[in-house]
Amino acid sequence: METRKPDALAGYQANLLRFFLFTWLRSFHLWMPIWLVFLQDRGLTLAQVGVLDAAGWVLQSTAELPTGALADGYGRRLSMALGALLLGVGLLAVQAEPFSVPFLVGYMLWGVSHTFIGGADSAFLYDSLKAAGREDEYPRRAGQYTAVIWGAQATAAVAGGLLAAMEPSLCFTVSAALALGAAGVALTFREPPGGGPPSGRRGRAFVGTLRGGMVFAARTPQVRYPLFLGALIGTFSFFLAFMVLQPYARAAGIPYPAFGVLVLAARAFGVAGALSVGWARTRVSGLTAGVAASGIMAGCLGVMALGPAVWGLFPLPVATGTAGLVRPLLSHEVNRWTPAFQRATVLSAEGFLFTAILVVLDPLAFAAADRFGLPAALGLMAGAFSLLATPLLVGWYRGLRPGKVPRAGRSRRLRGSRGGPPLPGAEAFAVWS
Repeated sequence: METRKPDALAGYQANLLRFFLFTWLRSFHLWMPIWLVFLQDRGLTLAQVGVLDAAGWVLQSTAELPTGALADGYGRRLSMALGALLLGVGLLAVQAEPFSVPFLVGYMLWGVSHTFIGGADSAFLYDSLKAAGREDEYPRRAGQYTAVIWGAQATAAVAGGLLAAMEPSLCFTVSAALALGAAGVALTFREPPGGGPPSGRRGRAFVGTLRGGMVFAARTPQVRYPLFLGALIGTFSFFLAFMVLQPYARAAGIPYPAFGVLVLAARAFGVAGALSVGWARTRVSGLTAGVAASGIMAGCLGVMALGPAVWGLFPLPVATGTAGLVRPLLSHEVNRWTPAFQRATVLSAEGFLFTAILVVLDPLAFAAADRFGLPAALGLMAGAFSLLATPLLVGWYRGLRPGKVPRAGRSRRLRGSRGGPPLPGAEAFAVWS
């Protein structure tokens, strides 16, 4: 067994606080409550914003996997620092003249910058905990990580509204400064083992890293199914909170000043769900959590389809809370089956799937809403979600049956992080050490 010096352990443990500080700074999006109005006031129409968004989603989806391979090849620390740097530059550039070259470049960087962080962040957190001998804490720490993101965004939503009353462009400028500060914090991280090519693979080509990670994910059902399910739940939750909320609330007769309260409620439930991950991890398996979350998400969509009505808004925070709880559990399933040198590449696939689903869901759902009404569109979304989630859950269950699980190194029964009894279904499969 590898021994670690006390100072090395302290260095990896120090990563945790710095990582959460980095996350808070780069997630403090003061522009979030006013970005669309800001662009409209500068002469852009909603149709023009839609075209820019569509191009941005496609570019972001395309960049997800290469940036994950970049993090595996050159280190998660540098990847996250570069992502925060590009975010800061993008937020400054979008204040240029609309449709000028700096504006267009900044608008694309605004979205693409997140691909350098997504995947690398979860891999960095897991590998830091593993290097400190605390990898069993990952589900709880991943929940805290989600809570930090959503807590920063909720706080920034309130502060951004107040700052915009003074000068809307300040929301972008201050957020850019915070993102640049986050890049500096990322450079102070200590790169844990696995944050770059392992010994004997340093000459491995970038394309080979990318291909190897994708082949591994595609051929490993214990990775493939929770990865896709996490992206599916995350996409539908995001779409409800950021796309459906405003037109649904308006159709239900909710006044505009109350929109901010609804956003805060959705975020608060998401934070509560994320902070409950440690509790849930010792009581249910990842598969059980995935089944429950899929049923809840489909039910929330179905209830909202019975509206629009004020009571139809109550499922919205339930959906975000469910996503906040289950996605760290699914991420843990992916992490523990994936080799360290491929972890960021594989985890980036969830971001790729997230944006790929959104590219299809966004225009189709709104086209259905325009033609048949928002309730009908939500009903169709409930059906589509169920049709997609069911085969994923069935495939995952079959992949965990005895004889289907690969054995690599020493295996052990999966136990709760507090040493309790084996988790449900744990006897059926081995865990990579």
